[in-house]
Parts: sequence; structure tokens; C-alpha cells
Amino acid sequence: MMDIQVINKQSQILSPKFSHTLLIKIAHLIIQLMIFKALKFILLIQPSIQLKAILIKQMLEKMVYLAFYQLYKLERKFMKNYQNQQALILIQIFNLI
Repeated sequence: MMDIQVINKQSQILSPKFSHTLLIKIAHLIIQLMIFKALKFILLIQPSIQLKAILIKQMLEKMVYLAFYQLYKLERKFMKNYQNQQALILIQIFNLI
């Protein structure tokens, strides 16, 4: 009985639905990290308020674009290497951070 439960849990981990949800969570964390880095950089510059708003908008747009591009690359690699998906995701996360 225990063997069947372990196999079911492993198949859930390897299922595309689980991987898609995991990739979305990873993308969300990457975007939050990039936004934090962008805001930290802008606070170091400390220009006028209008210029800050423009810089924040432009930098956040670039960071979100880069985060989704990284996610796209990660997902392509993930689908090619379906057997090693967990190791690949962890390696990519550490490379992005």
C-alpha cells in the first residue's frame, strides 16, 4: 500500500500540471526579486520625484519582461529535459538569483 502512495506522489511531482504551477510560482518569485532590485537601485539614485516615477516605470517594465523571458527559456529547457525537471528548475532558479 505504501509503495502505491509513493508512486502516486512521484507521478504528481512529474505531471505537467504540477510543473506548470511550479513554474508560475517561480516566475512570481523572480518578478518580486527583480522589482525589489529595481526599487533598491532607484532609491540609491534619489533624483526628483517625477524622474523617479519615470525611472521606476521603465525599470519595472524591463524587469518584468526579463523575468518572463527567463521563465520562457526555463520552460523550454524544462520540457526538453522532462526526466530531470526538478534538478533543472533548481539550477535555473539559483542562476537567476
